[in-house]
Amino acid sequence: MENQDNLKKKVFTRETKENYISLWQSGEKSKMKFATENGIKYYTFVNWCDTLLPKNKKEPSGFTEVKLPVQKTTRYDGFAIRLFFTCGFSI
Repeated sequence: MENQDNLKKKVFTRETKENYISLWQSGEKSKMKFATENGIKYYTFVNWCDTLLPKNKKEPSGFTEVKLPVQKTTRYDGFAIRLFFTCGFSI
């Protein structure tokens, strides 16, 4: 017979979850590393961040939306987009 203590699920209060999120935000660790070091399942921690962080305070995705003006043309004028990288390289 299994020990019932092994089957118990950790239960965190909202305050505890918010404290963990604040600790994570004040550091420079990834969610994965922070969760692992604090004994929290990674996807559990991600869920906390998704549900408890305000929309504007979520971790930036690393993408920036680019809006280009719509131009109606029937001929090909060459390159329409040029990408500039921070290292100085462009395509």
